Amino acid sequence: MDIRLWIWVFTAAIITAIYVILIKYYVKTKNHLLILLIILTLIISTYAYYRVFSSKDIGVGYTLIKALSIIMVTLSGIVLFHEHVDAKGYLALFLIIIGILLLAF
Repeated sequence: MDIRLWIWVFTAAIITAIYVILIKYYVKTKNHLLILLIILTLIISTYAYYRVFSSKDIGVGYTLIKALSIIMVTLSGIVLFHEHVDAKGYLALFLIIIGILLLAF
């Protein structure tokens, strides 16, 4: 894959992960200013998805974005919210990484 496409895939995945994290913070704090950030992340992620889908098949592009964002959200949950992941969860993350590598190369 082209490096520019990878940049857009990672951008979409990161922004999607940030979106989910902001929702979690909003649920915990009820800080209404977070709603504006959530809307902003939706706008940015929509553009990033557009860039990925204009360069790659939707099946591969969407799968890569979602797989990467699942990894990022899970790791963020562990680090930011002290959530617990058991051995089965770590195995699932490992299999997601294998799937990303198979799709990408």
